[in-house]
Amino acid sequence: MAKPKPNSQQRKPLFKPTLIIHGGAGALKRSTLPPSLYNQYQTSLLTYLRSTHSLLKSGSTALDAAVHAVTLLEDDELFNCGRGSVFTTAGTIEMEASLMVTSLVSDDSSPDYPGSIKRGAGVMGLKNVRHPILAAKESLLRTGSGENGSQDGGSMHSQLVAPYVEEKAREWGLEFMDDEWFWTQRRWDEHLRGLQGEPEPVSFSQGTVGCVCLDMWGGVAVATSTGGLTNKWPGRIGDTPTLG
Repeated sequence: MAKPKPNSQQRKPLFKPTLIIHGGAGALKRSTLPPSLYNQYQTSLLTYLRSTHSLLKSGSTALDAAVHAVTLLEDDELFNCGRGSVFTTAGTIEMEASLMVTSLVSDDSSPDYPGSIKRGAGVMGLKNVRHPILAAKESLLRTGSGENGSQDGGSMHSQLVAPYVEEKAREWGLEFMDDEWFWTQRRWDEHLRGLQGEPEPVSFSQGTVGCVCLDMWGGVAVATSTGGLTNKWPGRIGDTPTLG
């Protein structure tokens, strides 16, 4: 019989907590940013970096810390995810997110992730879930069997798409917001310019946001979230929720 793993208070730290955070995978250069906008990006990213690092130093798992960082980015309309998501050609918002976890150690000192059966999960097509990354986390941690043998909605699937995943997100207790909460003037203007064939200003962040965390127990987690491409076709699935 395998002995139970010690909890975080009993384990001896093995690694220095480390993280990387980014606010977009597009070709955004400092030289193209107005100073005021650069300062906004810098202030937001440094704030989220410090907040997440504090979690890791306090003993948080890499999974919880990475998700924490991305939820902050999803609430910041500067970034193309969550509230700052871009629009499809139909003027709708379809968000995507994914998570992957692993460990640098394989003995009893490694973190005991409930999601150790599944090492990754992606969600796509979300329209009103405030934090798509939390839907990805729930999908990762839920393996199909709930209490008393009931189905918890996660199954062994590594990818879930709306509307099913939004139905399950309600059951899982995730927060939903109205369409108006996700609407931002800047992204709508981008949408209209794109439909008219006008070039996009290079100062706008377009890409997937993300965070990579290493916790003191050797756990590694990667969290990503995006609204996708400006004026993508409705139903388009990008690389963000696609594992591999």
